[in-house]
Amino acid sequence: MVERAEPEVPLAVQADLRGVSRSGLYYRPVAPSAEEVALTHRIDEIYTEFPFYGSRRVAATPRREGRPANRKAVRRHMREMGLAGAAPGPHTSRPHPAHPTYPIPTCCGTSPQRHRTPAGVYFAAPSAPTAHDQIKEGGESGFCVLTPASVS
Repeated sequence: MVERAEPEVPLAVQADLRGVSRSGLYYRPVAPSAEEVALTHRIDEIYTEFPFYGSRRVAATPRREGRPANRKAVRRHMREMGLAGAAPGPHTSRPHPAHPTYPIPTCCGTSPQRHRTPAGVYFAAPSAPTAHDQIKEGGESGFCVLTPASVS
């Protein structure tokens, strides 16, 4: 501890020896207010009922009840309690490396490139273009149409 009453060594030196700042010697922790404790309990209740809510949705709930809650304060309380909304992790829409991809020629006649459909799915094996398939330009629309060789 630090010797405060009639110190033989100055407080600045004592603080330096203890490895704390001099202002840290004077800090007195303050207990949280009743409002803050009530907000923490309400956050816990909301999160227990809706574990997929993030800090924004959790902060909106007390606001609708007439008890305004700052989102940053809600976020701080959630972090202190170790709460986080259940959400998908990163990179969930990336294709699996084991799934095959198929090259498709471009409309301009350049070299083949990997192609994804608008739905985000790579061409499956049965519908993959072959060397005998033809690409017809769609005229005014500017779209390209992949036609099997037997249909043309």
